Amino acid sequence: MQDANHAVVTLLARVNGQLMELGVPVYYAGGALAVSGEPTWLPAPPKAAVPTPTAPSSDATSQAELTKQLPAFFQAYASGDQATLAASWPRHDRDRPERRS
Repeated sequence: MQDANHAVVTLLARVNGQLMELGVPVYYAGGALAVSGEPTWLPAPPKAAVPTPTAPSSDATSQAELTKQLPAFFQAYASGDQATLAASWPRHDRDRPERRS
């Protein structure tokens, strides 16, 4: 953006197998937009190096516990078994220490 009314819109395009950047000067005022000059070919920006993602960590204890609980939960959910769902899904008011007897 050059000022409140002038800017250059840039487009990245592949031309003859090469990446090129096209700069188009524009003018904006009162809700209207106009191309205010000749578009210009610019060299493409440098290619960014994408970092290698790190492998997610796993929690064997949680995985083992969930592997035991989830099949029954999803079966109850799919069948609409409200009693099993209520027993397998913790309720916040039931699990608060001040509510336990």
